[in-house]
Amino acid sequence: MLFRSRILAIDLGTQFGWAMSPDGMTIESGTERLEQKRGDSHGIRFLRFRTKLCELIRPTNIQGYSLINVIAFEKPHARGGAATEILHGMRGVLLEVATSHDLGTMEIRAATAKKTATGRGNATKQLMLAAAYRRWPEQFWPRPEPCDASVGFKMPGDSDGHYDQADAWWLLETARE
Repeated sequence: MLFRSRILAIDLGTQFGWAMSPDGMTIESGTERLEQKRGDSHGIRFLRFRTKLCELIRPTNIQGYSLINVIAFEKPHARGGAATEILHGMRGVLLEVATSHDLGTMEIRAATAKKTATGRGNATKQLMLAAAYRRWPEQFWPRPEPCDASVGFKMPGDSDGHYDQADAWWLLETARE
């Protein structure tokens, strides 16, 4: 059981969600977009991901050690083409950063996180977000205009209406179990 572990959970993607529990109890979270602009190298996303990942695990205690000791992430699965290559590239960067900072890693299947959230391994993004709202209502605020008729709210920092942050919360919760 990793409940008292200090976990950083990552929902891999070109817009990735993250959630962390630096003290084993409270949660901080957000999303990051890894854009590739015209003329950029294909590796720029991986460099940006490495930079953000290092920021998230930055040393913050008196001895200079990271408050994070485990990185949990969604296991990439075949989606086809460029998306698969990007996810597996991000996984490689994550494993390298974790190893270089002496952190443990935990791969979590998407279906496992979905089952933690909703009891079903094939839940939609909307159901995952609704389950997050029920689990952590104090972390949400109403949206001025509904993003989805069945949900109608968003997570802080998720201005584009993506569900990556809620997915990261559920990865964190799954890692804690």
